[in-house]
Amino acid sequence: MPWKDTLLNLLSHIWRWLRYAPGAPGWSIIVSIAVVLLCQAFGYHERAIAEIDRPWDVNPPTLVFVYDYLSPYLGLIAMLGSVVYFIQIIRVMPSVRRLVFPTEIACVMAAVWALMGEAHTYWETANFSYMGEPASVLAYILKVVFLLVIILSPPYMLMWYSRQKILDRYTLKNFLQPFIFCLFAFGSLWVLMDLLDNMKDFQQSNTPPGVVMSFYLNLLPSIYVFITPAALLLSVLYALTKMSRANEIVSMLTAGRSLWQVLRPVFIVSAYISFMGVAMNYHWAPRGEGRRDAALQAMSLEKKTGTSAAQASIMFRNTETNRTWFIGSMPFDPMRERIRHIQVRQTDDKGRLLAGWYGTSGRWWSNGLWSLNNGIKVTYDGKGAAVEMKSFEVQDNRSTTRIDLPGWPETPWSLISGSLLPDNLSVSELVSYLNANQTMEDEKLNAFRTHFWHRFAYPLQSLVLVLMAAPLGVSFSRRGALGGIAGSVFIFFGLLFLNNLFVSLGKGGHLPAFLAVWMPHLIIGSIGYLLFHIRSQNRDLPKLSPAYWLKQSWQHLQQLKARRLAAA
Repeated sequence: MPWKDTLLNLLSHIWRWLRYAPGAPGWSIIVSIAVVLLCQAFGYHERAIAEIDRPWDVNPPTLVFVYDYLSPYLGLIAMLGSVVYFIQIIRVMPSVRRLVFPTEIACVMAAVWALMGEAHTYWETANFSYMGEPASVLAYILKVVFLLVIILSPPYMLMWYSRQKILDRYTLKNFLQPFIFCLFAFGSLWVLMDLLDNMKDFQQSNTPPGVVMSFYLNLLPSIYVFITPAALLLSVLYALTKMSRANEIVSMLTAGRSLWQVLRPVFIVSAYISFMGVAMNYHWAPRGEGRRDAALQAMSLEKKTGTSAAQASIMFRNTETNRTWFIGSMPFDPMRERIRHIQVRQTDDKGRLLAGWYGTSGRWWSNGLWSLNNGIKVTYDGKGAAVEMKSFEVQDNRSTTRIDLPGWPETPWSLISGSLLPDNLSVSELVSYLNANQTMEDEKLNAFRTHFWHRFAYPLQSLVLVLMAAPLGVSFSRRGALGGIAGSVFIFFGLLFLNNLFVSLGKGGHLPAFLAVWMPHLIIGSIGYLLFHIRSQNRDLPKLSPAYWLKQSWQHLQQLKARRLAAA
């Protein structure tokens, strides 16, 4: 068709201009700067600043106002910078060495943006946290370190790749091509299946397409952690099986290289990919999964009741202050929304009711003050009979009534912490929970301790699978890939079984949390190291057939019997 030919010719001209035109990089930078300046002239930042909602009693420092002004432009610069970086990739490919410098610039700019955002978030949390969760400084520092590792490590890996020898780069190329394919294929399938599963909820809640896209962008770290083990396993088996069938590994070994030297680039890249999973699973993967579950729960609750909340129908008993709390609904963002339907009942040491506060809504302030709105305070005689009922008073010339209750140790975080599940808590949140509930029974804390160590152990399963799959993929004879694929399926599901088994033992307190999460790694890793050692000595791997092992056992018994008869 003519329009298709015209479109293809236009795209071909654009591609050639971007790749060969001397002024393409400079013009892309100039256009990006012009776009930023035009947006600044038309007040691109005004809408973002207008949407900022801070409490009336907080006076931010100057740097916070500077960040509020620059924040929308930093996002715009990141978007335009990605276009400039893509143009640079087109011009330098396939040379990896020439890509190192632009990648360094892009990563440094991204790191500056991320650090500014983290500093701003830390200031907001420290000055007017609306949940009151106890913060761990060490956990936050590790979060910043992992964030910098994620952003700043790619140029160093590109530099390392560019300095590898020809055979190592060839091995990496055979490994990375199927890995990238598996990563995108599995990720796309995961998003597609989840979208089809939740499409009805999105439609009934009239969710805009931009919100749906943001919904799945927040899930990218979780998707990466989830699909990386399978992607690494299949890519390693495919690459090594392909090279074995072509006798390429035999040729490398004949040239004087050991099996470790042949596979060392694969192990290094696999270790880097696994460590990136550890960094993402520290905070961003569980938080993304938690936001997903909370958003789906909110859409389901809104469909049934017309309101949305992070949690509903909460009861909390503080034995130290003898206060019982009943919360109708806890919002997702207590900074911008109020806690609904609050009831607080004060009793004495013998459980006799002394007073009660009943408000339609309320808010907790970072200075330890509770404010309840539109309600009453009831005083009791200790036998359950009301003595006095007094409505809240009007304060600050507002239309709503309010009562301020200073000095109460309860916080929104302490109210909901008893109903929290460890599955979607980040490492920082798990540390806060364990520090705040040290006096709780071990039976209730075992699950949180197990998930704390599991945040670090689960992504490293990818490296264990690579260690197990490498000797299975290497063969010194021509054979099909069916055996390697069957072995990969067996290994993968075996590791999943062991992981679920030992995590359950850790949650139940039958094993220490640290030992429970690392036992699957020790078992599969030891088997993988043994198989790799056997393969590196040019010996055949033991067969997994039950008939083969029965035959070997029978022959061993016959040999023992013959030795006894000879000795007699």
